[in-house]
Amino acid sequence: ALGARALAGGTAALPGIAARSGLPPLVGLSTDEAIDGGTYWTAVGGLERFVAGVTRALGRRPVVLATGGDAERVAAGTPAVDQVVLELVLEGIWHVWRDRRGGE
Repeated sequence: ALGARALAGGTAALPGIAARSGLPPLVGLSTDEAIDGGTYWTAVGGLERFVAGVTRALGRRPVVLATGGDAERVAAGTPAVDQVVLELVLEGIWHVWRDRRGGE
């Protein structure tokens, strides 16, 4: 979604596209499909490459959590995501608050 908005905002000729669900095609047959597929599969490929690099550096595969607005959609396209945690930031804030109050 962010990549598609950047393309629309940073170019004169490319349109903004509506948010979509499901996996986009690898090859778009329209401008909208090409933008959606290109930005989606670039994000998925980047995530997979990052996880592979971290795995090599650590000698073991890390646990990968996906969060944010496109988390479920990204996770659907790759086995690199172990779990989707939509409210990860809020859960983290709650844990910090609880720990600072003495674990109440």
